[in-house]
Amino acid sequence: MERRRYRRLSLHVPVEFEWHDAAGIQQRGQGFSKDMSASGMLLLCPSGPPPGTELRVEVELPSPDGDKAGWRITAAGSVVRWAQVEEGAGFAVAATLAPASMP
Repeated sequence: MERRRYRRLSLHVPVEFEWHDAAGIQQRGQGFSKDMSASGMLLLCPSGPPPGTELRVEVELPSPDGDKAGWRITAAGSVVRWAQVEEGAGFAVAATLAPASMP
């Protein structure tokens, strides 16, 4: 039975994220989204924060017509779990995704 509240869209775009490690030092990482919804996303990357870690993610969506800047989406969330999927390793982020800037 499907438990997701929002429909997931398959979307492969670059994602940057940052968090503070156990020592309080800011860490940064990059990856690609596998899919996303209004309540989170699955990020593909070889390493990153452990489950339970709070982080900030930033996604740059392309413009639908391709000739101007797209939308930048930022969100604060937390790592829910790590997963191995067909495309590689990644982690699920629970967050409320909202546009930070629109063209």
